[in-house]
Amino acid sequence: MKNRQTGCVKLLPRVYREKTERIITIVLAEFAFTERQLWRGGRSTLHCWARWICWHFMMKAGMSSVMVAKVSGRDHTTVLYGVDMLQQEMKRRDDLADMFHSVKSQLGKSATVVA
Repeated sequence: MKNRQTGCVKLLPRVYREKTERIITIVLAEFAFTERQLWRGGRSTLHCWARWICWHFMMKAGMSSVMVAKVSGRDHTTVLYGVDMLQQEMKRRDDLADMFHSVKSQLGKSATVVA
């Protein structure tokens, strides 16, 4: 598996590696970002949304906030905050909800997701 800009997927338990790579790949394609932009893109709205969506699906795949934080180079409380903000913002922003549902449909059942 590839090294992340800020973490390493190889350090994840084997059961999460493939799912994590798939989630990241789909989110990168949806937002037209590079991995560096995803993990170190700053606080712009789109960069935050992309990270939040990644984190959401990683946690729905069974990863803890600590594992997600290690992969993304953030603190686990930042991950929890981002997942919470994703849910709040999707209620107000149709464009975010559309991106979320696009990623969800591309993932299918592979990440065992529930919105």
